[in-house]
Parts: sequence; structure tokens; C-alpha cells
Amino acid sequence: MARILCFVVLFTSACAADTVVREVQAACGNGIIEADEACDDGNNVTTDACSDGCQIAYCGDGILRNDIEPGDDEFESCDDANQVDGDGCLTQCIIALCGDGVLRLDIAEGDLGFEACDDGNREDSDGCLSTCAAAVCGDGELRIDRLVGEEGFEACDDGNSVDEDGCLTNCLEAACGDGVVGPGEGCDDGNGDPTDDCANCSPADCGDGVIQGAELCDDGNDIDTDACLSRCAPARCGDGVVRDDLEEGSAGFENCDDGNTDQSDACSSACEFGFCGDGILRRDLQPEEDGFEECDDGNIQDEDGCSVACGTEVCGNGRVDAGEACDDGNEIETDVCPSNCQVARCGDGVTQSGVDECDDGNDVQTDACLGDCRVARCGDGHVWAGAEACDDGNENDADGCRNSCVTQRCGDGVVAAGIEACDDGNVDDNDACRDNCELARCGDGVIRAGAETCDDGNQINTDLCLNDCSIASCGDGVLRADLAPQDADFESCDDGANETGDGCDADCQIERCGNGRLDAGETCDDGNEVDTDACTAACRVARCGDGITLAGVEECDDGNVAQGDACLQNCRAARCGDGSVWLGVESCDDGNQVNDDDCLTGCLPARCGDGFIRAGIEECDDANAINTDACPNDCSAAVCGDGFLRAGLVEGDLGFESCDDGDQDNTNECTNSCALALCGDGFTQAGVEACDDGNQDDADACRNGCILALCGDGVRRLGLAPGAVGFEACDDGNQTQTDACLIACIAASCGDGHQQVGVENCDDGNRVDDDECNNNCQPRNGVQAFGEWRPAMACADFSARGINYQQFCFQLRGNWLCTGQHTGGSVQCEDIAGGIRFTYDWGQTWPFRFTADNQTCQNYHADYLQNFSHAIGYRTFRVTAEKAGNSCPRTYIDNNGNFASTTGDAGSVLPYVIEYTN
Repeated sequence: MARILCFVVLFTSACAADTVVREVQAACGNGIIEADEACDDGNNVTTDACSDGCQIAYCGDGILRNDIEPGDDEFESCDDANQVDGDGCLTQCIIALCGDGVLRLDIAEGDLGFEACDDGNREDSDGCLSTCAAAVCGDGELRIDRLVGEEGFEACDDGNSVDEDGCLTNCLEAACGDGVVGPGEGCDDGNGDPTDDCANCSPADCGDGVIQGAELCDDGNDIDTDACLSRCAPARCGDGVVRDDLEEGSAGFENCDDGNTDQSDACSSACEFGFCGDGILRRDLQPEEDGFEECDDGNIQDEDGCSVACGTEVCGNGRVDAGEACDDGNEIETDVCPSNCQVARCGDGVTQSGVDECDDGNDVQTDACLGDCRVARCGDGHVWAGAEACDDGNENDADGCRNSCVTQRCGDGVVAAGIEACDDGNVDDNDACRDNCELARCGDGVIRAGAETCDDGNQINTDLCLNDCSIASCGDGVLRADLAPQDADFESCDDGANETGDGCDADCQIERCGNGRLDAGETCDDGNEVDTDACTAACRVARCGDGITLAGVEECDDGNVAQGDACLQNCRAARCGDGSVWLGVESCDDGNQVNDDDCLTGCLPARCGDGFIRAGIEECDDANAINTDACPNDCSAAVCGDGFLRAGLVEGDLGFESCDDGDQDNTNECTNSCALALCGDGFTQAGVEACDDGNQDDADACRNGCILALCGDGVRRLGLAPGAVGFEACDDGNQTQTDACLIACIAASCGDGHQQVGVENCDDGNRVDDDECNNNCQPRNGVQAFGEWRPAMACADFSARGINYQQFCFQLRGNWLCTGQHTGGSVQCEDIAGGIRFTYDWGQTWPFRFTADNQTCQNYHADYLQNFSHAIGYRTFRVTAEKAGNSCPRTYIDNNGNFASTTGDAGSVLPYVIEYTN
């Protein structure tokens, strides 16, 4: 069965099978690329990247773009819509200028802007001057692009019409024999005859002191450095001889005279020494020679392009010159000062290392790099042209823009709120959800599998498919009107009963109607087959609702009681304003002429953007698609916080916004007052500021750079009492533990465990005065032994006791410890580095006492178990004998370095100190 889908707009029209007609006409400026649009930026601005005709702007389209800054890609300073390079606008959309290398042909000679030539350089020494005038002899600019003999060659060009100086009016240097008396010539007859009155440009009678004949002067001497040369020519600048008969400042005085017309050597044509600042660029020196000039602008001032030392001031010389914001002397493009000597900024086209994610040099929010120099990404709220179909910056997957930045569409499996009735994500048009995302229903023109046997998409009950979406059949009680009498299945009647004799037989044919007689089952019979008179061809009295339009009485009659089709229940043709919605034609019909309710007078549903303010629902409606004016696209009055940045207002105007992110978050880049977040506004910007206390106190908990005060930031935090969290006694901003301020911002002191350079010689961090570092942070000699520090001792620190025994006693941790020597033997105490050493000579028997200093308990013998020779530390001894006082307790140090006591017996094994060292 053919699938029929037809939308009727304004007027009823026939639709071919499988024809889809748009419900909404394409409109340039609605922000959606449709039909023949190459772009659609949602505005009607002609001078941006997308014209008001929805075509992409390009150089040559005749529209001057004003949305791009000079220096950015695609910037236009003009656009004359042609591809002619010889007029005022080049084909690159750049205003024609002298020096651009393109000859203008649209201006007549004598008019402002006329160009006789344009060679694209600023050189005045070739055939085209920097003013775009053709070089000619006498213009004062020496051409150097021609060889001797070539047309246009100039040996000199002094810019005057005087032939008597060093440069003739034909731009050749003056020379003897040219017929013109030049500098240093007494005469010039233009020939080479040495026998006439002028030979070698010197008069024949020159030198007699009398001016005669062709002589210009004659002082009767051969001196060339006075007023008259030896060739009887008056001395003058350019004759190659330096006068020495004049005081400086006198008329004719010369500092130099090289006899040439070259202004760019050491001696100018005015016979003055060349110097930096004379306005004449010297060309006779190499860069390494004294006096070399890169430029000479005739002044002694820096920062005008030429320094006082005649060096060209350029970006990269390490000095900030005129027009430069910075100059770091390098060519690194990605540091804070790029190679154009302007401070790096977002939008300069250079990605600053560590600061920018990207920088494409424009403020376009729809390309790969956003205006804030972050890389474009899905979810940033800006539609990336060519990469994203949409980007609403939120995580709502059903608001028209998917979270993957593709436009929500019918068939994506997500029901678009307010737009789609369903979306099952497939293209099966025969299930419960149509492929246009409408719920399947009888009458939609698509047969729903398992639920309908037909669906012709109309409200006609007299065709092959009934309005309940079942196939028409004889006996269903519905008279088919879509067949001619000769067609198979034609019905002339259908009484719903498959019987004969009731006026309609089982084949749905009229049994006696039309015979002019009222028969059984007939309500009338006028004997004709006219179906539109008072008695229908079915012998039924015509009535509204019988499906036959009664001529002159009814406008229509579709035989049903549906109020939503083309014919109403009262058999009047449906029309806008009748109070019934004509399905497929009208979206609404409230039967009134009011435009501020839910249904407009054109039978279209009221919507935001239709230009009519819907009472109680809309605050405004300006009928445009601009979200940045006083009435956004949701028809609520523009306010700070609605998420749209107001355009067309300047700071100070009521309603002006610097930003508007639509949230109530004061911690992002846009505050709730629609002002751009900045350090010091009192709101901590998340991800940018660690704090913001809104003051300029750099010594409180929040620094002036909106960073949290930290120990080690170099600024001492004030206002806290000692012991309070965050209190700083000092803060020197370094990580050094050996200066006056520790990294914990505590003032260094003896006993803090950190040796202060230049103040302390040690610092062990304790208050023990007899260890290796005393309480004044001065070191003491000692070593680690038995798990503790042992201060250094010397034999002088011991005391001698007893009568028969030599004793050496010392105190260790509050205990007196003594060694003892039996009569006949000897004991010696030797000072060694870091400690002491005892030496005995009583064989291998070792008299040793290690107990309190008590005369009654002083004798104890112990044998050393190993060969003894300068032992250090402690060793294990075996008790072998005992003498008087065997019941006395004895104190010793065990293997863990702890004190222990025992009375001991012969044969006991005890560890004893035999040498005490540090």
C-alpha cells in the first residue's frame, strides 16, 4: 500500500506519495544552516564572517568586514568586489598604497595618489622613487641601478640645474673638456687642443698675477690652498683642494674637499666632514670601521628609528625603542616579549608558553581556538565551526544539543523535550514511534504493524481504508465513495447486513432505489441518480453528515462527525476562526481575533518570537533571533544573570554587562553583577584565584595577587599572635634553613636543629649541654658509643685514689667508674684523639674495678678473653678471682650500653669497659 504523508500549509493541495513539505520555512539569521545557506550565525549583520544573506564572507564579495583586527587573518581594509589590482583596493582587500608593488591605473597624472611607477620597495636609488614617481636626472636622488652607457645612468644627481658645480645637469660629473667651467677649472673650451688659449682647463697666461683673457683669477703664485688655484680658477668646494687661508666660520671655509660629488663618503658636497647626525648616510665604511652608519636621520635623538649613534633601532636590539612595548633581545615568539616587541597577549596570534593553550590571533569563538586562548572543546558553550553542530555548554542531553555537540535529531534515541513525542532511535516507521518522532496513530498514513490493517492518512471513511484503520468491505455499513460503478468492489449501498430484500443486497448493490417509488429500506426515491439533491442516489433523504454535499444547502459533507477535518459537523467548510482546529492545516483555532492568547489570529500557536506578547507568559517579544538585545529569545526581559551578554550598550548605560554566564556563581570568571572577575573584587575565582579578600593589604591571609599567604612567599604575614595558625615570625621567601629565617617562617635560634651560617658553629636541636653540640651551639669533642653520645675526656679529667692501688675514676651518667691496679703492676692513662686509652702490664690478668667510688669495694680480678692490644670499646671478661669486698655490688655496662649491677662470683662472665673513647 502506498505510503502517503502530506502536510497542508495555508491552502489544501494534493501531495504525491513520499513527498515531505517543510513545516517551517528556512530563514537566514535563525542560527541554523538550511537549504542554500553556506552559514548562519544567527544575526543579520552584513559585515561579519557570515553575511545577512547567509553566505560566507570572502575577499571580493563587495562587503567590508569589520569584525577582524588589523594583522589578523582575513582582515580587510577595503573590498571593491572586483579582481582588479590597479585600482584603490587590491585583490587581497588591502588599500592600495605607494610601495605595495602594484601600479595604480585609476588616477590621472596630477591627481592625489597618482603613481607613475611602483616597484614595491622604499629605495630611492633605482628607477622608481619611494614616492612612486619615476626617477629622472635632477630629482636629487642618485640612481645606482644603471651601468655607464645604459639609459638612465647617473654619475651624480645634485637636484639642481646648475652646470658650474661638480654635477652637470645631465647627471654626469664635471670634467675638464666638457665645455663647462667647473670647480678647479680656470677655463674649459670643450676641446683638447693644447695650443689654444685654454689648455688642460688652465688659461695660457695663467700665473702672471694679472687677470686677462679666459682667466677667472690670477694671484701670480702656485699655491692651490688659497683663494685662487694655480690654474687661475677661483677656489671653491668641489675642486679637490682644501683651502687653508680662512678661519672656521668664514665664507668659503672648508673642512675637507675630496673633489667628488659623492655625498655618502667622508667629505660632503658642502666640504664638511661627514658625521653621525648630519642627515647624510655614509656608504664608504664597513660595519667594523669607526664612523660606520646604519642610518642617519639628521638628529641626535633616540627612539625615532635611528639612534644617536646612527644605528638602526629595530625590534630585538634589547632596548625598548619608540613603538615597542618591550624588547628582550631575542627572537623567541612564545615568551612574554615576542619578536614584534609587543607584550604577549591573548589574541596576538602567538601561543605564549605556559600561559595560552592556543592563540590564533582572532577573537572568533567558533574556530579551533577560543577568544580566551583556550583550545575549543565540546561543552565550552561555543560552536566550533566545521567540528560541532552545536554547543550549549551544559550537560542536558535532551535540550536540542546533545552532550557530544551534535544537534539533537529525530532518531538519535533521546526524546527532545517539547519537540518530540517519542524517539526510539530506529528508522522503523511501522512501530509505536514513527521515524518523525511522533507517536503512531490511526490516520497518520503509516500502517502500524500488528495494530492496523491499513492507514491512508486521511479522515475519509468512504474509501478503501476506514477511519478505524481497517480495510473497507461490503457489509461493514460504510458506503465506499472512491469507486466507479464499473470498478470491482463498487458499492451502491452498504447497510451492514449481508441480506437481500432489505433494499441492499449482499453484494452491496441497491435493490430498487431509483424507480421513483418509495420501497422498503428507502426514505425517499426521486427516480433520478442525482446524489446532491434532496434525495440521494441511495434513496436516502439528504442530511448533513450523510457524506454527500447537498447543493445550495451544504458547503461540504464528509459524512463524519469529526471537527478536525476540512468539513465541520454542520457541513460548513473548515476555516481559520471557526473555533475548530483543522488538523494538518491549522495548529490552533480559538475562534477569536485576539493575538495575545495561546492562538494567534492566523490560527498559529503563540510562540516566543512571533512578535506578540503572550499575556501572563511572556515579558516581551521582539520577533527576532537575537539573544543579546533587551528581549532574549525566551521572551523574558534581559537581566543580568540570564546567560546572554547585552550588546549595544556602553559602560555606564543602564543594563550594561561586561559578561553574563547565567549562573549564580560568584567564583567563576563572571560575577553575579555581570562584571568580569578580577583580583580584588572580593570573590574568589575558582581555578584562577586561591583567595580574594577585596583589599590591598599584602600582609594578611590573602595576598594582593589573590594567592593565599604562605610561609615562604617572601612577605611576612601580620595580624596574628604567636602560636596562632599561620603566624610568621619572619618570611624571607627562600628554602634555606641556614639563614636567620627558617623555611617554617620561624626565627632561627640556637637549638632549632639548623646551623645558622655565620652565627652558630653547630645546632643539634636539643637542650643537652654535654653532647657534641652544647646549648650555646658550640661543638664539643666526642663520639657515639653504646648508643649514646660520649663527650671527650682526657686523663686529666680522672682522679687518683687508694693506697695500694693506682685508680683512675671518672663519672658517667651519674656513676663513678674506676679502674684499679694491683701492687706490683702499673697502669697508664694515655690521651688519644677523641678519647683515652688505659694500658696495663700485669700479664693477661686484668685487675679491674667498675663500681661506685667506694674504698671498701675496690678489688676485682677479671681475665681478658682475647689477646689485648689497644682495645677500644668494651669486651667480655671472665671473673677469675676475688679479694676483699666480694659481697660488694658491682656496676657494669651491658651489651646494650645500659648500667647493670651484680655481686658476681668466680667464673661469672661480665662485659666491662676497658677503654673509654669518644
